[in-house]
Amino acid sequence: MNQHQTIPSPVGGGLGWGRNTPMPDNAPLPTSPSRGKEYSYRATSPEPRAGFTLVELALVLVILGLIVGGVVVGQDLIRAGGVRSVINEYQTYSGAVSAFKDKYLSIPGDMTNATSFWGDNSTACADGAITNGTPGTCNGDGDGTIEPASAASATGEMYQFWNQLALSGIISGQFSGTAGTGSGIHCVLGTNCPASKFPSGGWALYYDGSTPYVGSANHFSLTYANYFFFGGQHATSIPVTPVLKPADALSIDTKLDDGKPGTGSVIAYYRTTCADSTAVDDYDSAYRASDTTAQCALYFVRQF
Repeated sequence: MNQHQTIPSPVGGGLGWGRNTPMPDNAPLPTSPSRGKEYSYRATSPEPRAGFTLVELALVLVILGLIVGGVVVGQDLIRAGGVRSVINEYQTYSGAVSAFKDKYLSIPGDMTNATSFWGDNSTACADGAITNGTPGTCNGDGDGTIEPASAASATGEMYQFWNQLALSGIISGQFSGTAGTGSGIHCVLGTNCPASKFPSGGWALYYDGSTPYVGSANHFSLTYANYFFFGGQHATSIPVTPVLKPADALSIDTKLDDGKPGTGSVIAYYRTTCADSTAVDDYDSAYRASDTTAQCALYFVRQF
C-alpha cells in the first residue's frame, strides 16, 4: 500500500487530505478557495513585548523616593506642630493664672468665695444660701496650695482650678470641677482637665508640698510645689502616661527652660527612660534624644 494513500476529504474539493491523514512532506501548501493564496501551517510566535527601560525604572524609583520622603517630612512637621502646641498651651495656662489672680485676688480653685461669682455646684457642694450655678463651682480653702479631691467623683481644688478659669472666661472650655471615677486624682482629659492639641496629651494642675520630694524611680528629688503636668490619659491618676519622645521633651525644655531634665522649671517624669539619670539627684543627666519612642511626661514646677 502506498505510504501516503489518498483518503477523500469530507469536504468537497481540495487536495483530499483527510483530517486524520498525514500530509506528505513534499505536498504543496493548500490554497485559499477565495483568494488563491497559500496557507501556512507553521506556528507563529507573538511579537515580543517591550519592558521598562532603565531610565523609566529610575524615574519610578525617584518618584517613590519623593513620596516616601514627603510622608516622613509631613510626619515630622505634624510632630513639630504638636510640640509647639504644648509650649503655647503652657504659656496660655500660666498667663491665665496671672490674669485670674489680678482680677479676683485669688488662685483659681483655691478661691474662698468662688460660689458668690458663679453659683454653687448643686451636686458636689450644695449650699442653700447660694444660687445653684450651671455647672457652678465650689469654694477652696485659700491656703495657696491646690489639693486633690477627697475621693473619686468628689470636688477638688485641682479640678475647680480649670472650672473657674473657664467660668471666668480667661480660658476656653467647660470642666466638671470634680474627680474622675478612678480616684481623687483622676483627670479625665476633656472632662475635668484640658486635653491638648498634641496627640493623646493633656494637662493637670497639682501640688507636692515636700521640700524637697525625696525622689523615686520616676522622679528627681526636688521641690515641686504647685505644678502643671503634661502627659497622656491614665486610668486612675493625673495624665502620667508617656506621650512625648525624649527629643520632644528636650525641645520643650530648651525653649522654655534650660534643656536639662532634672533642673530648672521644666522637669522630666520617667527620669531613667526619658533621661539617662542614674540617681534621684543626678542633675547632670541628659534627655535620651536618640530614643524615638514615647518615654516622657513633663512637670512645670513651682508655678505660684
